Amino acid sequence: MPLRDYEMFFTPEQMDIMAAAFDAAWQKLAISLEPAKKEKEIQTLRAKLAECIVMSTLDVDPEEPEDVAREALQCLHEGHTIDHAAPNHD
Repeated sequence: MPLRDYEMFFTPEQMDIMAAAFDAAWQKLAISLEPAKKEKEIQTLRAKLAECIVMSTLDVDPEEPEDVAREALQCLHEGHTIDHAAPNHD
């Protein structure tokens, strides 16, 4: 699961909530996927969803997976992701 990359930053309870939110959001998202999507595209989408789950966990009550899932789907729809680029110190 793409969320494993973030487990060092969250408690086990938060990770459980995020995993539940990811599963709920993915179920909603998977319904609208074209059947011909390539595995690489699906993996990329799952990684972006995981990033949105992490960002949404910081924005909403982390005790409610449904709220996190809803916020994550909105985040994904708006195209927000975590910037992994190293800062430029020039």
